[in-house]
Amino acid sequence: MTHTDSRRDRVLEMCAATLMSIATVATAWCAYQSAEWGGEQAFLLGESQRAGREADLHSALAAQKRSLDVAVFMEWIGGLATDNERLTDFYAERFPPNLGIAVEAWLATEPRTNPDAPPHPFLMEEYKIAEDSIAARATLESEAKWAEARQADENGDRFVLLTVIFASVLFFGGIEQKFKDRKVRTGILVVGCLLFLGGVIAMLNSPTPARGRARPRRPLQSTHARRIFRPVRYVYTTSAAETDERSNSEPSRRRRFIPARPRVPGDHQGPPARPGPGLHRSRVDELGPQQPCAR
Repeated sequence: MTHTDSRRDRVLEMCAATLMSIATVATAWCAYQSAEWGGEQAFLLGESQRAGREADLHSALAAQKRSLDVAVFMEWIGGLATDNERLTDFYAERFPPNLGIAVEAWLATEPRTNPDAPPHPFLMEEYKIAEDSIAARATLESEAKWAEARQADENGDRFVLLTVIFASVLFFGGIEQKFKDRKVRTGILVVGCLLFLGGVIAMLNSPTPARGRARPRRPLQSTHARRIFRPVRYVYTTSAAETDERSNSEPSRRRRFIPARPRVPGDHQGPPARPGPGLHRSRVDELGPQQPCAR
């Protein structure tokens, strides 16, 4: 082997090592981006499901309100048909604002004599339920988040494909050194370089997840639910008179239920006291008469 051949071999080896090192970094980067897009897809799917549940909730509330309005309207129209002025006024005073406006607009169309009038006020434009618009907005948000999640999945699949391409570059760079023929080695190295350039171009044109985007942290329960399911603190009280009468015996203690004060930001109150051994957590007596608590 001449000095020129040895120099060419070293050049091929250096090119192969450089190509493999850069391809390794690109492979790791594409794998990382694929994982990032997978997490983005999970968050977007969660937001889509949350918006869908919100749409279902408000749709159910709107259906309940509409059913109640129909029941009240039917009672009102029944009193109107029987000329029961007292019954008619009773139900008219209990019309919700949206139903009252719709009934007035419907009566203005003279439904008794006008054949083109709507058959009932619930088809009037004036009859609107706020929950219907909220449900519609939530449905659109759910569909938009679902579309974004599908796009995130496609972006993640693209980076997986780029990972496979750069892994192929590593394969060509490693197998190049197994051949003795310099032309074969050069051809394999050229194929690896072409794959690497194509992968780099595709990687630069691929989107990356938004950095630093704040994902809203929504409470697990609504404000209404938190108001209902407030924690209860159990406190024992001892009557002074009973204590004097039973100075040599166990004092009579009765249990009271006191809603715990909610914590607010900046409230540096200490941790809640641990219940003693005599604290009974049964809530059987919450609605009934207070009974002495046995130890």
